[in-house]
Amino acid sequence: MAIFAHEQLSGKGHGARVGAQKGCNIILSILIKPQPLLLTQQFMPAPVMAVAIYDFFIKYAGLIQE
Repeated sequence: MAIFAHEQLSGKGHGARVGAQKGCNIILSILIKPQPLLLTQQFMPAPVMAVAIYDFFIKYAGLIQE
């Protein structure tokens, strides 16, 4: 399941940030239910998801030229 928001008015952020301005960030939570993982394997899905999300945005949003 993926949950997307256009803006975040409160919550936990990185450092002193507690929200996200509308239209300036990607606010997305992805919930997965993998097969039971050992404690030593609990972070293994994170890099796979990061690459999948990157590939998705490259395909549908394209590269951003700075």
